[in-house]
Amino acid sequence: MTALLEIYRRFFHMYRGRLLVAAAVLTIVSLEPYAWGAFTQYLVDQVLQIRAETIGADVPAASVQATALTHAQKIHRLLVVAVAVLGLHLLYMLGKWWSWYRVAMISEQTVFRMRRQLFERLQRLQMLFHDQRETGRLMARVIDDVSVMQYRFSPTLMQTATAATSIVVGLSLAMWIQPLLGAIALLTVPAYAALMFRYLPLLKQQVREIRKENSSLYGLIRDRLAAPRVVKSFRQERREQLHVHRRASSMLRKTVRHNVSSSWLWALAGLIAAVGTAAAMGLGIRMVMQGELTPGRLLFFHATVTMLFMPVVTLADIVGQVQWLSVVSERLCDILNEPITIQDEDEAALIEHPRGAIRFENVQLRYGESPRQALTDISMKIPAGAKVCIMGHSGAGKTSLASLVLRLYDPTGGRLRIDGVPLTQIKRTQLRQLVSYVPQEAIIFGGTLADNIAYGAVDATEDQIVAAAKAAEVHEFIDSLPGKYNTFVGERGLTLSGGQKQRISLARALLHDPRILVLDDVTSALDAHTEARIQRTIQFALADRTALIITHRVSMSARADWTVVLDHGRIVEQGTHEDLLALKGHYWTLVRDQLSESDRVRLSFDASAPGS
Repeated sequence: MTALLEIYRRFFHMYRGRLLVAAAVLTIVSLEPYAWGAFTQYLVDQVLQIRAETIGADVPAASVQATALTHAQKIHRLLVVAVAVLGLHLLYMLGKWWSWYRVAMISEQTVFRMRRQLFERLQRLQMLFHDQRETGRLMARVIDDVSVMQYRFSPTLMQTATAATSIVVGLSLAMWIQPLLGAIALLTVPAYAALMFRYLPLLKQQVREIRKENSSLYGLIRDRLAAPRVVKSFRQERREQLHVHRRASSMLRKTVRHNVSSSWLWALAGLIAAVGTAAAMGLGIRMVMQGELTPGRLLFFHATVTMLFMPVVTLADIVGQVQWLSVVSERLCDILNEPITIQDEDEAALIEHPRGAIRFENVQLRYGESPRQALTDISMKIPAGAKVCIMGHSGAGKTSLASLVLRLYDPTGGRLRIDGVPLTQIKRTQLRQLVSYVPQEAIIFGGTLADNIAYGAVDATEDQIVAAAKAAEVHEFIDSLPGKYNTFVGERGLTLSGGQKQRISLARALLHDPRILVLDDVTSALDAHTEARIQRTIQFALADRTALIITHRVSMSARADWTVVLDHGRIVEQGTHEDLLALKGHYWTLVRDQLSESDRVRLSFDASAPGS
């Protein structure tokens, strides 16, 4: 319930005035059935009295009313009351429509704000948060869980208000009509309380399991739909269908169990209502037969007690709805209340005349609760404009090092500086302009080529986009297309080759004219010819920029000013290409593993020669 109140405070609180007005109107019009009950009493007793007077029969004492009205006046009054009740019914319909219209509008506006804030929060949260969660599960919360709030929160709030009011008014009327009969109806309340106490924890646990299963199903479908080529190339369509079938079947079973539990709750609540109504009506009939109660008043009591038990039974359904809302609220608050650890410090400022010099001072990095360090005691200086290669086996910490420069993570120890200023004291808006990143797998979004190049610089002019494409040596290819820069590319750039995607990704990075360029093994998945062309492009694009080049390729490190070799998160060697070859250590091993047999013999001979 705490999370549900938190969601109300965040999103529905600003609409409380409109919600209260809508709830008040709906509550008032929901009492219309009680007016029908009073009209029924008046109608039946008056008709019986008029009929008795017409045929000259004795009028029951309980039906006699102290009035001096004539026979015609009584009939006229009946017609007036009937017209008034009809008008009341029309007002009831209009009020109910207006109330639910306002509720629907508030729900839509709230869902818009809720999805927007959730997405904004996910965009601002640090990479460590995303590393620990599946994308599909987060999608389930932003889309599916918010939909639950959309269709259940406001209606449940309105139903609760009207049900509570109806119960209070119904009990009061029942006690006023006939205290003894009202007391019998009141005796059912403890039975309802015991029923709710029994089913409430069960329903909440079932809802929690359903939402968890729903998120898992989202994650599975998202992962499989994101890799159709792999699924088809290994002929795993049938297997994936079975995976989704099993996951969906599990969710179906849990949903059915929840529906059965909810049905039992509703049925038992209805049984309690039926028993209470039957007991009260049985005694009421006896009182009519003894002349202690008029038939009209008994009918009024029956209508009242029926309307009294209807909202009580509705409360059983509301309990189930509240459990859904409670569980969903907890899941949404998990995101909304997640602390943002990567943000500007109070003293953060802009660097004047940035040059791009980088310095690592005993930097350490540990991911979350991981028992091992990703980086340990990293210390080095990278002058402005230098081209530094970071090499090492898989898992050595190369990408972790680059992630720190981008400030996707903060070091757990030590300090990282750019132009002498600690990274935490540089405004992130400037840091994103100073440092551009080209990932190992080029990310291409659905849209035009111009949109992809200008991603992150939406105000870039056409000339700037073309200049960035020329710097990445992709302009000629784009210019040869019928649509040129307005050519649409498929999702993930499926219509482009690997080299073309990498050049577009590089153009996107260069559009910012960054002082520091981080290249994350951008040629690892390319063929030799395309790799050679990309390397030449990179050499041209890196002019006057500091470059941090993560690579496995000796051809890249041979062109660099300096090479740093990592192993298990530590710097084990650093120097020029020639110096590291002469050491015959880790770097020499990396080079040897990439060469052919004849090249290895020559490398060994050169390394053993005097003066090598």
